[in-house]
Amino acid sequence: MYDRLANMMFDIILDASSVKTPVDTCWTIQHNTVWSSFFRNFDDGKARKIILFKLRRLLYDEIVWLGEVPNYKSSRILGLCLNVMGIVVGPPRLGYTRAERPLQKVIIPWTKKNFMTLRATLPDVAESVLMGGITFDEGGRRLVKTYAKGLSLEPPRDYLDLDSPPKKSSAKRPVTRKRKTKSEARAE
Repeated sequence: MYDRLANMMFDIILDASSVKTPVDTCWTIQHNTVWSSFFRNFDDGKARKIILFKLRRLLYDEIVWLGEVPNYKSSRILGLCLNVMGIVVGPPRLGYTRAERPLQKVIIPWTKKNFMTLRATLPDVAESVLMGGITFDEGGRRLVKTYAKGLSLEPPRDYLDLDSPPKKSSAKRPVTRKRKTKSEARAE
């Protein structure tokens, strides 16, 4: 039952990742409606911890798959995660929960290491990661997360400097995996 719930939550997050612009609509749907409902509006019981662990694992596995076999599904999941959790690991921002931290701590270093390689090999897939307030600064070779300006003269920004792609890419054989379809997950 926990697996089924985590898979359903994953599918909802995937659907929310299709909203990329405008920035305010993207944030409202991805963060306020979907992400917060899963990671913030729960009780603190044992079932919640199990389900969120499984959900984080599904999200992480999907993002790691992007490094093995670049695809739009995985890139959208990465983009949503970066949009809702930010691109900097540091002191927890106001409102971020302990349930999100483990995922943030592994996704940001993964992005730092792999984004430029993805951009060099499949620029369209790398571009699909950029959503909401996240942009790519070509000159600085970094991702930029721009937050709502509010009453400030300039909007606050976070930066993620990206590692260079390896000079010599080794040809990998494509890895195949079978991911459960929605109907197979429901049948369990």
